[in-house]
Amino acid sequence: MNRIAKLYQSTILTQIGLVQQDLTLDEHERLDQLEHLASLHAVMSLTEILYLPADGSGDGVVGEEVLDWLNTIDRGKQQPRNTSTIGITSD
Repeated sequence: MNRIAKLYQSTILTQIGLVQQDLTLDEHERLDQLEHLASLHAVMSLTEILYLPADGSGDGVVGEEVLDWLNTIDRGKQQPRNTSTIGITSD
């Protein structure tokens, strides 16, 4: 099942490249399609992390993988590395 999820993600990434190169789309259509494909990729990535873990058994802790996923999806809200989540600078 993990292989199938990887194939879906790969196909979505290929489609993103095709949409970016499609000169027949106007800017609004292109942005709509890219946003839709990015959402699909995000959902497939999270589904893989939660339901199709890399260890194959689902016995591992997925907290770090979920945080990595969140950081890839939500890049606009990242904080500097030396700042904690409550806004206190760590030493």
